[in-house]
Amino acid sequence: MLFYFRDDGKDGIYRLPAFETSDVHGYIASKDGDNYKFNHSYISDKVKDVRGYGDSYNKDYALPVDAGDIYQGNTMSNLLNGAPVSIAYELMGYDAVTVGNHEFDRGIENMIDLVLGCHSHETEQGVTDNGIFYMEPNKYGVAYNSFELVFERKNKKISFRQANQMLNNDIPAAKTLHIDENSEDLGPDIAEVTEAAIEQIRSVLEKNVGYITTEAKKKGFIDGSGKMATTGGNWVSSVYKRAVNADVTFVNRGGIRFDFVLKIEGKYLKNS
Repeated sequence: MLFYFRDDGKDGIYRLPAFETSDVHGYIASKDGDNYKFNHSYISDKVKDVRGYGDSYNKDYALPVDAGDIYQGNTMSNLLNGAPVSIAYELMGYDAVTVGNHEFDRGIENMIDLVLGCHSHETEQGVTDNGIFYMEPNKYGVAYNSFELVFERKNKKISFRQANQMLNNDIPAAKTLHIDENSEDLGPDIAEVTEAAIEQIRSVLEKNVGYITTEAKKKGFIDGSGKMATTGGNWVSSVYKRAVNADVTFVNRGGIRFDFVLKIEGKYLKNS
């Protein structure tokens, strides 16, 4: 059970529910066959479960934060310059958002009580040897962290005590599909923004532009490359080379946001 931070001026322990996302990379929605998964709409619904609905809504009842790498990566976000993602974050009411390294694509000295990480695209949680709590919620909006910040008021001073109920929450993919039976699990305001963004460029998102006979993956080094080359990296580099008629091209595979994989039964599937 979560207890809200409602400072009534009395000495005692106060708890503040909090949520973390990171490395969303524009994935407020992602293609799933003929449908779309509304990842961030699902997360916003869970935040509102704590903040309340209608007249019972209170922004102060929960603290959503994001650890960076918000916009770059997803096709929809890239083509629309991050606009739908920015609107979704504003509607969701994040209390704090930091910049990741990819926020610059365009254009512990001090003691820390809780480190909310990003960048490695892994699910992490734990406590360091010197007692610092840390968490990281995977990537692309497929998971989020929830936790509780515990404060103590004593003699008119408020101090941080610890982090409790630290949970890595994987989002059930079936619950993010934009279908009628998921209406209670998807925040309607974020869903509306997401649907509008998809409709704006649906013809581009769903256009078949070619086919493949060899998989192109961002992970898995090619034998003999000295752990330097992947099929995905080579494919992107070849596209760059042809586009600008360059003599030599190279790419950081860490910036590749997709795999091209072969689908069974001879059909081809883009896994994004």
